[in-house]
Amino acid sequence: EAVTSPEIYFGSDYKVGVNPCSPDQMYLFANVKMPGNPHIPDDELLPRMRELLAPLAGTIRTVHDGLSEDSAINYRPLEALLVPLPWHAGRIGLIGDAVHATTPHLASGAGLSVEDGLLIGEMLADAEDVESALAAFGERRWQRSKVVVENSVKIGDLEQAGGNDARVAQIMGESIVILARPI
Repeated sequence: EAVTSPEIYFGSDYKVGVNPCSPDQMYLFANVKMPGNPHIPDDELLPRMRELLAPLAGTIRTVHDGLSEDSAINYRPLEALLVPLPWHAGRIGLIGDAVHATTPHLASGAGLSVEDGLLIGEMLADAEDVESALAAFGERRWQRSKVVVENSVKIGDLEQAGGNDARVAQIMGESIVILARPI
């Protein structure tokens, strides 16, 4: 059975989802409570993933059954970073995850980075001097980046605390309204 659309499954200690990437590849994520952020040796990743997915049905069951030694499993803690302005020193500027790395809860980290690249290119092309353009870029991107990073962390914190679906929905809704605005 192919993964043809995104799906998310929620449990008391996890959020698991799948997303098609191409006709023959898909992405599986599993956000799991891991108190103390323990190190998991590579040889334990596949058995632990199978154990996590075992109780689930539907598409996730199919994914579980297809896991093998050839499956690429990447485990890492979720972390966030929001560097205070300025994001530049002289003519050197930072964009993307270097200044606003986020958890995946709003699925907007990569989008922010792409926006950064497009916007900084436009601003530098129109600028009379690089340093002023970099300062203006940081000011223009600050609030949008802050919303994504801080609201993603809030959602993750709520999920780790056992969830509050109404509050998560509220934060997501507020965030989507802001992200729908032009950059």
